[in-house]
Amino acid sequence: MPLSARRAGRRPVQAQAVGLPTRTLSALLDCLLPSLSLLAMIWAGALDLGVFRAGEGIFAVDQILERLYRQPGRLLSVPMTWMLLWTAFSLAMLGTVHTTLGKKLLGLSLVDGRGQTPSGLRLLLRIAAGWLVPLSLGLAFLWIVISPQRRSWPDLLSGTFVVRQQREGK
Repeated sequence: MPLSARRAGRRPVQAQAVGLPTRTLSALLDCLLPSLSLLAMIWAGALDLGVFRAGEGIFAVDQILERLYRQPGRLLSVPMTWMLLWTAFSLAMLGTVHTTLGKKLLGLSLVDGRGQTPSGLRLLLRIAAGWLVPLSLGLAFLWIVISPQRRSWPDLLSGTFVVRQQREGK
């Protein structure tokens, strides 16, 4: 289904919106860099969860779970650190090459209602709205299935669309 701008005077986007399977794969690829960075931080000891002890090994699961039970706040540092890393990578990628790793590898583009590269403000708004995805337990992303224009909550809030890149000459 072609996308169209609702406001008068705007040229409609003449591209096919991308559905849930492609968007999911793109999102998983976008999660790679923050996840690898988080693992490296934990491995290097930069993010001390306070649950592992020297010489104990990772298989002392009962002791690790007991320490997490006593100090559950330590476990919250992992998703919060991951979200901050995701935000940093998103800002870096969208701010420099106007796309993310997943979108680049899958030939997708992020556009505004006119089919152009979104403004910096729209990109910032989209990244901020991206925090709604984990906070809504994924409903913000699954909205793609419900939306006739195949848009997630971050897309709707920022006025952006994810579309297949148009090849030159088409």
